[in-house]
Amino acid sequence: MSVAPAMRRPLSPGLSVLVIGLSTGSVSVAALVVAAILNAFLDLPFVILTIAVVLATIPLLTTVAARTGIAHPWLTGALAPVTLAPLFFLGALYDLNQPIIISNWRCGTGDIALLMVLPFVYGGFGLLGGILGIALATRGGPRPALALRALALGGLATAVALVAWSTVQAAHHPEPHALLGPLPPSAIVPPLDGETPHEELPSKDGPSGYRFAQTLPELDVVVERSCSASSCSLSLWRHHTMPTPPHNTSRPSVFDSTSRGRLEVRRIAEHDVWLVKDVDHGRSVAFRKADPFYVPTDISPRDLRHALSPPHPYIVMGALALGLGALLQGWRQRVTAQLRRTERGRTGVLGENGWISFEDATAPQRVAPDLILPPGPVVVLEGGAGQGTPYRGEATVGAGACLPGERAAVLADFRVRCAVLDTLTLTLTALTAMPLLAAWHLFT
Repeated sequence: MSVAPAMRRPLSPGLSVLVIGLSTGSVSVAALVVAAILNAFLDLPFVILTIAVVLATIPLLTTVAARTGIAHPWLTGALAPVTLAPLFFLGALYDLNQPIIISNWRCGTGDIALLMVLPFVYGGFGLLGGILGIALATRGGPRPALALRALALGGLATAVALVAWSTVQAAHHPEPHALLGPLPPSAIVPPLDGETPHEELPSKDGPSGYRFAQTLPELDVVVERSCSASSCSLSLWRHHTMPTPPHNTSRPSVFDSTSRGRLEVRRIAEHDVWLVKDVDHGRSVAFRKADPFYVPTDISPRDLRHALSPPHPYIVMGALALGLGALLQGWRQRVTAQLRRTERGRTGVLGENGWISFEDATAPQRVAPDLILPPGPVVVLEGGAGQGTPYRGEATVGAGACLPGERAAVLADFRVRCAVLDTLTLTLTALTAMPLLAAWHLFT
């Protein structure tokens, strides 16, 4: 990772803001398109794919920033995507609020309107991120560096807490779309046959269909199917409240949901929700308690929040980002140690003859033969003198112990590297923590 200033003629500040802002906005919208394409082939949540694509564009944003002549392009490229974090939080909330079981007809108009608006929202937030990245890259000083450091460590600590919480949840509860798998049937409703009690549904031209009422006394529930020649509808009611409803009583029902085959009935007691699965067609519908009938209802993760864990892809991405963030911070610790050694090092000038003359008037030292440095100012790090004696017994300065350049410039380069590593840690943990934060918000 190079953090040296780009060697090209810089654009004017206003034009740089425009170019980087529009580039970040365009990349954000393109990430949506790429994620949508990947979603057609990968069984992963859309928000997870979008986050992965956005993170993968950081080198591209850095290249754009470098071409505008920004002094520290990695700072701009690394920070630009962080403004998308609120959108990923809302996207995960939207994903987690999608029904696990759909019992009522949904038109989907709101979803279509959201899809039409989404590119403009992502583009706007991306534009804001590009401007924020430029502001960081062009504003030096200790305060922004301290703020970045605090945010990076805060993001890392938050990621640790969220990954730990979600891992515990996953060990005890299923993820939303796997909820129906581990639930054992509370009762089995046998398929309809010629011996199943039924009544005719009359019409002026004769029977329009038949009602089949099947009682489950152990659950105090009656399951009734009203079937025509082509489809059936399903109703449930409490047996002890109304063993047999009057003939003309309207039943809350799910249309075209069940066949004449076997049904599996499950009950989630803590939420008083009944799930009925059509074994032949694999579709499940849900009913909530009412009196005397149960009413069809959609079931979303919010409804069963105490019985669910975050989706496993959320946890995997969060854990991977946490590991990478820890590696970045470990790298930063090494850069910080190098910076401290540089602060305590001795400054001097390397001559054409390979000898370093120190400013503190100490004896000159020769650089090791394998150390190739251009003549000019250098900093010899603390403890940098070697023990080899190739020339008349004098100690030499070995590789890694002598840095070219003025001390102030070398220290500035190290500080920029620290800022870049903090920014990468912040962006990485902030974006990948959003889905887990949304799950924590819903499930606690």
